[in-house]
Amino acid sequence: MKFLPIIRILSLFFTCSIFAQDIYIQSAVHFDRSLYVNGDTAWFSVNLPENLEYEKNSILNVQVLTSEKFELVDEFYLKINEDKAANGYLAIPYTINSGTYLVKFIVWDKNNKKSVVLITHYLNVINDESEIRS
Repeated sequence: MKFLPIIRILSLFFTCSIFAQDIYIQSAVHFDRSLYVNGDTAWFSVNLPENLEYEKNSILNVQVLTSEKFELVDEFYLKINEDKAANGYLAIPYTINSGTYLVKFIVWDKNNKKSVVLITHYLNVINDESEIRS
């Protein structure tokens, strides 16, 4: 009887962990730095989940948005390679304002026939000339 509460807690944990494996938690994005200045190039690598079905020559949609109003700043596409990964870069313009930007990585899920946001990343940018222009 002493172990009954522990068994209930463990069974709840295992149920949640099994459920979580079905969601797209295997995605990961790696940027070369955590802070960028205007004019920099942000290099990144995206590892995609194994549980999504991809067509040959599938593409990854990358969107850069402002973090306050979610206005689109930039959008581009990358080809997904055979290892279910994509590598790319983001050229940060000289005219960009200082702040935090949201980078979204979106792919088409063939099984569910819908676009899926795989992972998001916050990009910190400092414009060292913004005080001069303001």
